[in-house]
Amino acid sequence: MNFEQFWSKLSKEKKNIRLETSSRKQGFSFSFNDQFDEVVVVPESTNIPRHILRNDFHNVWNKFKEINGDPYRPAFYQRVTHNASYILAIMNHLLKGDKVS
Repeated sequence: MNFEQFWSKLSKEKKNIRLETSSRKQGFSFSFNDQFDEVVVVPESTNIPRHILRNDFHNVWNKFKEINGDPYRPAFYQRVTHNASYILAIMNHLLKGDKVS
């Protein structure tokens, strides 16, 4: 799956979907906001929405393709974004084993 296909699939997620981060098992919900072409993540620990832009997802996507080993480890993305844990959980949920290209 390439990034455009992934973003198209993600943009269809209008209702809140509950997931957990892979490393700390922190619960959160997310949905897609068409108006701003962004993903809104609401961590259960704070209930404060985080707005994650397409560019953040794209940066993680590009880094993801370069990683040897487990690309779902948030530590690899510290310099890319502060929302890597959420982005990776969403990618894992939507990719369901598909390869990233």
